[in-house]
Amino acid sequence: MNHSNPIWPPFLSPGDTIGIVAPARKVVPEQLEKGIKLIENAGFKVKLASNIGLENGQFAGSDEERAEGINAFILDDEVKAMMAARGGYGSIRTIQHIQWENWKARPKWFCGFSDVTVIHEALSSKLNMISLHAPVLTTLELGSEACQKHFFDSLKMKTTCFPEHQHLVKGRTFGGNLSMIYSLTGTDLLSKGDVLFIEDLDEMLYHLDRMLMNLEYSGVFNGVKTIALGSFSDFKDNTLEFGFSTDNPYGKTAKEILEERLEKLGMKVIYDLPFGHQKENWAWYHGEMY
Repeated sequence: MNHSNPIWPPFLSPGDTIGIVAPARKVVPEQLEKGIKLIENAGFKVKLASNIGLENGQFAGSDEERAEGINAFILDDEVKAMMAARGGYGSIRTIQHIQWENWKARPKWFCGFSDVTVIHEALSSKLNMISLHAPVLTTLELGSEACQKHFFDSLKMKTTCFPEHQHLVKGRTFGGNLSMIYSLTGTDLLSKGDVLFIEDLDEMLYHLDRMLMNLEYSGVFNGVKTIALGSFSDFKDNTLEFGFSTDNPYGKTAKEILEERLEKLGMKVIYDLPFGHQKENWAWYHGEMY
């Protein structure tokens, strides 16, 4: 697919409706109240997907029910953007049931991060459509007022990637959560670009090394000019502290693993950009040519 002219969904205007979808873990409306209030205070209306409140194990309904929450909003003329209620796990099971051709015919924004990285990647690889890597609804309240404003501004008009770091990011963007990118290697769902964004949390240190090795061996880094790193937090090790029977530490921190694996690849590596599993999770356009 030619990615030189990506599809930009129409930007939002005050009074437009943002549909809240749940493509992964279960969620109840009470968990969404603070995020909904922030959306309404920003001048938008909110509509909840039909599967919010459903429960199927850890999921927000069956795979088909989670996809139907998205498919219905694709066809709903009132809904101008969709925002994931939360992450967790499950989006990779949902995407096979999404009506992508309808989405292509009716471009709409999709917002979120973490597990829903697979939806961003599918939108880019299948439809060449821009989406917004941004907080999910349950984490929107964690950011500063400036971070929240930047999110809403990014839906209303074309904004810069990170106001203080714009000069560092040049080229077409892809990526998101490293574990989700790792899960898509070897498929036609993983897009390509000049700037690979990655972030992660709550993984074993040796898993981090293994995922980076996989990306190297599978060619994900081919053609990448810049690797933009967000937060890498709450990593675990093979030690007594984390419930293992013996101390067998990996011997490097997450940042040291990133440095060891990435610095030798020959592209620019930018550390500590303000996105990922942290309070200041600033929005950036997935698939955009910055």
